Amino acid sequence: MLRRLLLLCACTYLTGCAAVSGFPSPVFSAREEEAELQLYLRSASVEHYEQCADKFVCRNAIVDARLRAIDIAFYRFQRRLYRQESGASMGANMLSMAMDSIATVTATRGFAAGAGLLTGGRDAYSRQAMSVSMPLLLQEMAANRRELLVRIRIGMAMPVSAYSLIDALGDLSEYELAGSIPAAAAQLAANAGSQTRIADEKLAALRSDALARAQLQSAPLPIAPVMAPASPALVPVAPTAPARAIASAPATPMPTPSPSSTPTVQLATTGPSTNPSRPPSAPSAPSAPAASQPPLY
Repeated sequence: MLRRLLLLCACTYLTGCAAVSGFPSPVFSAREEEAELQLYLRSASVEHYEQCADKFVCRNAIVDARLRAIDIAFYRFQRRLYRQESGASMGANMLSMAMDSIATVTATRGFAAGAGLLTGGRDAYSRQAMSVSMPLLLQEMAANRRELLVRIRIGMAMPVSAYSLIDALGDLSEYELAGSIPAAAAQLAANAGSQTRIADEKLAALRSDALARAQLQSAPLPIAPVMAPASPALVPVAPTAPARAIASAPATPMPTPSPSSTPTVQLATTGPSTNPSRPPSAPSAPSAPAASQPPLY
């Protein structure tokens, strides 16, 4: 009977390990790609870079090859994590530990078996919690890798004098570290801390605004006295520079007309014109008497 139970537990565990991987089969073998990239991953590539004529092209070739190698290792790491979490479920772990405890109880070691069951249950719960948080960690890994990839691509567009191969190798090391669980957990903690700080600042601002409104509503409004507008004082205005210049200038006397330049004015007479060049005007005809109007009765 005991052997059958152990066989059942083993079958359950193996069935869980044979679960669906969740990833499609790779088109290219990772080992073949890594073999092709070994030329750029060795230290000899740096020596070749020093002898390269076009350092810009050689630097970018080394960076691209190492980026691809880091991506291959990260994708393999993702597949392994998913396979481990989906293959070993919490139920299979609890069942196997229960069967081990039953076998131990039959050997008159009840207390040790109970302690082993509790410890194993705690480990199974930790694995289950890890499987729940694993999608968040993977998402954080992808986000961190994307940010560093943008920085590397911007550096690859710069000349070698501004972004050397040593700078690129340092960024590649950070890019590789960003795909690890500790780095993702640390970034999640940092993001949670910054979000908590921002929320605390907003809450403090809301409380101060509410307190200010309450003080304004409780305080009596002062009544300002009605006063007539004050008339502007008559202040003498100092003359400007052009006005002072005109006032200080000497007066210019008016010119007196000479007798020769004074025009003679002849008054018209009532008699006939004595100008010989102009013919005498004809006498005007006497005006006709006005017609008498009949009297009005």
